[in-house]
Amino acid sequence: MRDTRRVVFRPRIVCALQLPPPLHGVTAMNDQLIASEALHDRFELDVVPLQFSATVAELGRLTPRKLIRAGLVAAQLARRFARRPAAFYLTLAPQRPAIARDVAYLALARAAGVRRIVHLHARPEPSVLPLLRRALRGATVILLARSLRGDLGDAVDDARVHYVANGIPDVGAQVRDVRAAPRILFLSHLLPNKGPLVLIEALCELARRGVAFEATFAGAPTPAISAEMIRARLAPLESRARYLAEVDPARTPALMAEHDVLAYPTRADAFPRVMVEALRAGMAIVASDVGAIAELVGDAALLVPPGDPRALANSLAQLLVTPMVRAELGDHARARYCAHYTVERWEASLGAAIEAALSTR
Repeated sequence: MRDTRRVVFRPRIVCALQLPPPLHGVTAMNDQLIASEALHDRFELDVVPLQFSATVAELGRLTPRKLIRAGLVAAQLARRFARRPAAFYLTLAPQRPAIARDVAYLALARAAGVRRIVHLHARPEPSVLPLLRRALRGATVILLARSLRGDLGDAVDDARVHYVANGIPDVGAQVRDVRAAPRILFLSHLLPNKGPLVLIEALCELARRGVAFEATFAGAPTPAISAEMIRARLAPLESRARYLAEVDPARTPALMAEHDVLAYPTRADAFPRVMVEALRAGMAIVASDVGAIAELVGDAALLVPPGDPRALANSLAQLLVTPMVRAELGDHARARYCAHYTVERWEASLGAAIEAALSTR
């Protein structure tokens, strides 16, 4: 009997992806891309891992091992480009020195006549904008939010820019008990630009005002902020604050369910995954008004200027002393996640953006 099953053509996409370790927002989203059955049903994903750092401390450091690895990846890509894929999809690292490596990969694809799709998960450092804009000419670019469009300048036509908000799997709504001392969570690697030290200043101010709270800091230490340093800075708060070090991602939903407020006084984020996780958990949120955070949270968070511990303390106090405001913000957060940031919505949007790029000459 003749087999009448229809063979579905899937365009082959060569994907150069930053993957864990270390685990952070970009590598987590790329892991999710690789695991997505919906995207595998639409495309043949030929993945080339970009794994250059084993720990957070190694990020941004140029070493001989990384240079050798970069050359090996270039050779892998050249072999794949010779087989004429439908496109080259790159999650570009827009910071020095990694951007030089990724720009070289884009040049290799352009020389081979391969269509380029660049997904930007982070805001470019101002010093790399001229290099980035030259590298993106003629490419399709995927941004996390419309408020990040200005970073591209006129280097990319609007028709080649697509907007795909990150989405994550649902774990269900969380129920929180009303506590005498509301709990604040900081969840990020201990990098200065994530604002943990600014938050500690704000918490010390709250303690001086007599505001009741408990605080948890969770995240991997870094050369700039060690575990010893964060514990020393928390010492004046005594039993009010603790440091948990790095938390297994599988533990994140439970950790958020145990806390009432996410405090994220970052200085340089674009569309932080931890904010999407907090929306999913229905947490009240206080965060810096940087990058696309205002667009991300809408009316589901209180926003403060970056690097301002007094403004941060004032907004935290507003939430800590009024349970009804916390509950209302949490309801808005959960509703916003369900409307905009589910994994199904992300898969559909990313798939549509890639298909649109494939149809663009």
